[in-house]
Parts: sequence; structure tokens; C-alpha cells
Amino acid sequence: MTPDQRTDQLRAKWIKDNKATWRVYVLAGFFALIALPAERWMPGVTRPIGAATAAVAAATIVKRRYWAFWWFWTSLAILTILQVPLMIVLKPAIDQLKFFFMWALAIVDLFAISLVIEVAAERFSSKTHPRE
Repeated sequence: MTPDQRTDQLRAKWIKDNKATWRVYVLAGFFALIALPAERWMPGVTRPIGAATAAVAAATIVKRRYWAFWWFWTSLAILTILQVPLMIVLKPAIDQLKFFFMWALAIVDLFAISLVIEVAAERFSSKTHPRE
């Protein structure tokens, strides 16, 4: 079996007709069940992580049409890595302003991630083809 065939088999388990299969929802539910009580284990740490995760997850779901392109995943990986120092810097503000600021930050972060992905789409989609 070639690597491409293995990739296609793996992709078929997670994505069918360009939609997530039940496995994706089970995995997301599993992570949510782990993350919900995390505030008790690490007080104050989960709010900034939650805001960043919500923004990255929403951008990934909304930009599903770009999933087949390498530049989408590369851009998303770089943006996810950049979330760490951003959340460290903003943690005092999130702790002080609590819930409202956390979700406002997540929405602004979502728009910024979406903007970067759209700029990448404009630059790369005409030059590259989806991997299939």
C-alpha cells in the first residue's frame, strides 16, 4: 500500500463527502469532557487557553473549503503557535476582566485568523492545487 492510499484511507475515516464523520464529533466530545473540569486542576490557566482554542477551532471549521490545501494547515499551525505568547501576555487582562474580555478576545482572534487565512488563500490558491 502506498502512502497516498494510506492517507486516503485515514481521511475517509474522518471526512466523508467533505463533512466530518462521527469520529470527529466523538473526539471533540472527548476533549471537551477533559477540558471542562480543567479549571479545577489549573485555576486561571484555562481561560486564555479556552479563548485561543475557540478561535482556532472556529476558524478551522469555518474555513473547511481550504482543508485540502497545504498552505491552510501550515498557516493554521503557525497561527496556533503564535497563540501561546499572545495568551501569556494577555493572561493578566483576562484574569482581571474575566468572561466578557475572554470571549471578546476569542472573537477578535477568530477574525484575525480568518483574515490571515484569506490572505494566504488569495496568494497561494492560484499557484497550488489541492492535495488529492
